[in-house]
Amino acid sequence: MYKLLLSLRYLRTRWIALASIISVTLGVATLIVVNSVMSGFRTEMMDRVKGVLADVIIKGGGLSGFPDCTFHMRRIEQTVGDKIEAMTPVVETPGLLTFEVKGRSIPQPVLVRGIDMGTYAKVGKFNQYIHEAELRANPSFEVSGKLKRSSEWWRGIKDEEPSDELGESMPDAPSGETAPSPVKLGSPLATEQSGDASSGSAATNSTGDKYHRDDPFKDGPLAETTPVASRDRGVIVPWLMATYRLDGEDYDVIRPGQDVLLTLPAASVGTTFKVEGRHAQFTTVGRFRSGMSEYDSAHCYVDIRDLQELRGMRDHVTAIEIKLKNYADAPEVIRRLTAIFPPGFFMVRTWEDEQKPLLTAVQMEQGILNVLLFMIIAVAGFGILAIFFMIVVEKTRDIGILKSLGASDAGVMQIFLSYGLSLGIVGSGLGMLIGLAIVVWLDRIERLLSWLCGHDVFDRDLYYFDKIPTVISWFDIGWIVAGAMAIAVVASVLPARRAATLRPVQALRYE
Repeated sequence: MYKLLLSLRYLRTRWIALASIISVTLGVATLIVVNSVMSGFRTEMMDRVKGVLADVIIKGGGLSGFPDCTFHMRRIEQTVGDKIEAMTPVVETPGLLTFEVKGRSIPQPVLVRGIDMGTYAKVGKFNQYIHEAELRANPSFEVSGKLKRSSEWWRGIKDEEPSDELGESMPDAPSGETAPSPVKLGSPLATEQSGDASSGSAATNSTGDKYHRDDPFKDGPLAETTPVASRDRGVIVPWLMATYRLDGEDYDVIRPGQDVLLTLPAASVGTTFKVEGRHAQFTTVGRFRSGMSEYDSAHCYVDIRDLQELRGMRDHVTAIEIKLKNYADAPEVIRRLTAIFPPGFFMVRTWEDEQKPLLTAVQMEQGILNVLLFMIIAVAGFGILAIFFMIVVEKTRDIGILKSLGASDAGVMQIFLSYGLSLGIVGSGLGMLIGLAIVVWLDRIERLLSWLCGHDVFDRDLYYFDKIPTVISWFDIGWIVAGAMAIAVVASVLPARRAATLRPVQALRYE
């Protein structure tokens, strides 16, 4: 009983220990907040990446892909059909997206994904990432009458004076140079464009077709561009390419209904490799916005049949994506599919394998941050160590009296160990409560700090989050609290042993 009474008395009366309690409290609260926010961002990122990618991805054949997609999907169904919820074919290829801004043609590199809208939405959350609400509710690449009228309106203003809607006018070409003419996206690409070839606004390839002089494939010694007959083709363009933000407002660069030009490499499905660029007009039907800049800046989507026709791939695809009924079955599914899709030509991977560098980097960053922040609690432990040594020196006489009355070495040691444990319990308990309160009220605290600082502490436009994502993990909170108490107890071991080794005669010699 005397051990408990003395440890509680020290806890109430030794105000110097308050510094150690505050250190433990701040360390625990900081670790809880940081882990909750990091876990929130990681969970949100993984959810969005998984929404774009399927559970299992089978790739093969490079840019040319592999044939007999239906045959391969039938084999997959026979092998792991009991574990599959949905699957879809995909054609993926790099390309060049050319659009007009203020009368100038702007080419941008993109990753074009040809998808089947009916099945692609079943393997991920593609529909949720379409920015336009109407298209999100009824996803389709069909160019509706409304978009056609918008496209005709856009073509009607091509030759008018550039609008100032996007800011100041672009600078004129330097003296002695001729500004490049914009690509006439509205004109049918299967027919010859009018104009004088000697003016530099158009050039003629070996087949006699004319195309814009800014075409990136024109001067390549191995490349030639082949226009494909123009018809209504829909494309969903990347959000960060289609818009830009200024003073919190979104400004359209590519509008739904606006015509764009896609230039793609043709598939090499024969025995000889040939670089051939093909281009065709597409009409923007929507914009893709997942919240991940990697995808929102470069991924555009078209109908898989349009992309196969444009690249001359016939029934070839570059990937088959699969959604599992239970993702825990992924290792078994990978093992079975690897047996029928031998490595070398095919590659069977999960979405985590596809994004392993990103996920590993985030996990490593979180681990290093935890180690660094845990040093705060370690500093509190050294404070407890120093304070306890001071208490042992100060209470030498009291320790001698206790031992002369029959207190054992173990009993004296337990006094200081109990004292250290009580400091750890109080400090980590307060830290847990403060940390959880900060996590729950984090958005209100952020808005208060933004008001005090005069600028946004958390830029929602950068992350596309309405609020700061947080995840409260009781497992993480448990090891943080347990670690703080363990540090407090370990820090009290040496002073406790010092007190236990004191002899009554030595302690009371000068009393």
